[in-house]
Amino acid sequence: MDQIIGQHRALEVLQSAFVADRLHHAYIFHGPQGIGKFTTAVSFAKVLLCHEAITDHQAQSPAKVGACGACASCRLLQGLESSTHPDLHVVNKELARFSKDPAIRNRKLTSLPVDVLRTALIDPVYRAPQLGHRKIFIVDDADLMQPMGQNLLLKTLEEPPQGTIIFLITSSEDRLLATIRSRCQRVGFSPLGHEAVQKWLQLQKVKVAKEHRDWWLDFADGSLGRVQLGLQYGIADWGDATRTAFDAMARGQYPVDYGSQIAGQIDDFAKQWVDKHDNASKDAANRQGVGLMWSVINLYACRQLRNQANQGEPGESGAAEEKFLPWLEVIEALHTTEQEIASNVNMGLVADHLVSLMYQALNPGRNQIRLPAVLQMQS
Repeated sequence: MDQIIGQHRALEVLQSAFVADRLHHAYIFHGPQGIGKFTTAVSFAKVLLCHEAITDHQAQSPAKVGACGACASCRLLQGLESSTHPDLHVVNKELARFSKDPAIRNRKLTSLPVDVLRTALIDPVYRAPQLGHRKIFIVDDADLMQPMGQNLLLKTLEEPPQGTIIFLITSSEDRLLATIRSRCQRVGFSPLGHEAVQKWLQLQKVKVAKEHRDWWLDFADGSLGRVQLGLQYGIADWGDATRTAFDAMARGQYPVDYGSQIAGQIDDFAKQWVDKHDNASKDAANRQGVGLMWSVINLYACRQLRNQANQGEPGESGAAEEKFLPWLEVIEALHTTEQEIASNVNMGLVADHLVSLMYQALNPGRNQIRLPAVLQMQS
């Protein structure tokens, strides 16, 4: 488990329980997206399924526990994401594609259907392990379980089969029923620091230009998954476009094409996402794209605030406040336009309105840009 980066406290909880032979029958791994919850569950599952697991007095690595790598179970789990082990069951919404029911098979993948939960977990959970050791079930994005599915799972958690351990992975723990949470041991995962993100980039041999390194570390926001997503979909280009637009606004020039550029980049992201994920929802992909774009702009504004704070002199509170105000208004513009998106205003209009508000924030003495009527009603 020494490949897990930056989650020392969570690993200590799991390793201590294993060494003391005090494993719980169900765990909730909770924390932000992309920080190693699922990876840790799979890695710990390898140890739990290993027939000759290594403890700290035998291990040659710094990890307290590890899989032997040689038993029948370990040979089936050579890769991190192995689907060939008969006693390791990964349950996720993508399993809906293999449902016998065409209505479930063809639906948009926005939740974890009850039928999938029943087929992949509820029914097989009481069967004997095929390799005679343990059975492990990992429910990814467990917060996507429908209430009926959660109640169905609750019965299993109340009467857990011997030798079975269930991991619920979630970035929105509050969406799980309180009765579910009370029957599981919670293990918290924290956002990663810059040092951990930088270590991951080095391990993955990701080449990042020196001038972009700090941007990537800030964009990650403690999430390796967020970095992976950004690399895959070229989000750094969004950062470059944002910087160019703000440079123009700082010179008093209105970036006429920036609104259409924002809308186009979000749309391109959503199309790519849908193309790469079967039965993916275009609306959900658009919302994800908006979240990424707004975070890129927010990141730029926050970095400007930080620069202003670093340049400030003691006793200049009034002057500093004047420097901060434009960037605080840029952030407020993001909140305003998020509400417009929630009201289903056309994305192109919202993007143009956002650019208008940001320009006015940075150039308060200049004439305001005339808004379309639909946005004047929203303002």
